[in-house]
Amino acid sequence: MKSSAEIASALLEALRRDPRADDLEFAQRPETVLGGNETTIFAFSLDVPDDHPLSGALIARIFFKTRNPLQHRIEALVHNGLSVCGYPVPAVRFVSDGDGVGAPWIVMDRLPGTMLGSEGLRMPSGILHFRDLLHTVPRKLAELQLALHALEPEPLREELTALVGDEASFTPRAQIGGAWESIEDDHDVAAALRIMESRLPSTREPVICHGDFHPLNVLGDPQAGYGVIDWSNIRFADREFDVGSTLALLELTELNLPPVIRRVAEWVMFKMGARYLDAYRASGRELDLEHVRYFYALRALVELIYARASGVPALGDIGGWNVTRLLDVVARFTGVRITP
Repeated sequence: MKSSAEIASALLEALRRDPRADDLEFAQRPETVLGGNETTIFAFSLDVPDDHPLSGALIARIFFKTRNPLQHRIEALVHNGLSVCGYPVPAVRFVSDGDGVGAPWIVMDRLPGTMLGSEGLRMPSGILHFRDLLHTVPRKLAELQLALHALEPEPLREELTALVGDEASFTPRAQIGGAWESIEDDHDVAAALRIMESRLPSTREPVICHGDFHPLNVLGDPQAGYGVIDWSNIRFADREFDVGSTLALLELTELNLPPVIRRVAEWVMFKMGARYLDAYRASGRELDLEHVRYFYALRALVELIYARASGVPALGDIGGWNVTRLLDVVARFTGVRITP
């Protein structure tokens, strides 16, 4: 992987080749910011007029580890498609298949503010922010997710299908297929995944599902508003797919804290999960709770499989998956006891 200085030079050189931007310099040189497991992210800005197509605070998202060579184009299409619909996502300004950086990359607007509930998630300072964690965060998650699920899915689904040539890539079954590719010689895990595959509910009313909808992927503040990032797990599925996944993300993670504080944090996270579900259901949208339970268990099993394959079950810089809870959820749903 190239150094940060080499990446900065390559980014600038590539951007200068765009006919809109042949004479560029950095106003703010690229600085690494928190990213996901598959991307490296740099924040930067260019010395250009306010009306320039590359003005303002920008993010370069570089796909060094992605398994899908089209992931950068998928995410650009999703961002700009949702932005046209009025959904709060950062617009993508530039897409490159590599161009000197060493991996595909995109440049998009940088959202103002911080992660939703970030003060409360970083305990013990978060003890002072229980109100945000127990009220504001669950309500905002449900609000943004309901708005996403209310969008017409077909135009975006058709565009993504045309891009990759395979409609099945954006279904819950694709998540199961990805998990199969990561199983090595682990008979118990394979047995549990076979059971989950056999019980996969048929999709009845597909909506746009983010697939990884949790507070770390919501950026902004109450004044400027909030936007949603990291669309690498987008699916077209019943809303229960997204709801079950979000519940798992809230309830099955573990913060890296001293034991006493960790127990308090776990209680807060479970309360957040319950209040998020209540807020979603209060909208009047029908939810099949058995299907929510299924997708909750599927997320637990998939994350357990990826954790075993990588050895690093990390979730951003806040904490990781609680493997004991993942095992318990899988055992309760499938009857398969997996050895830790």
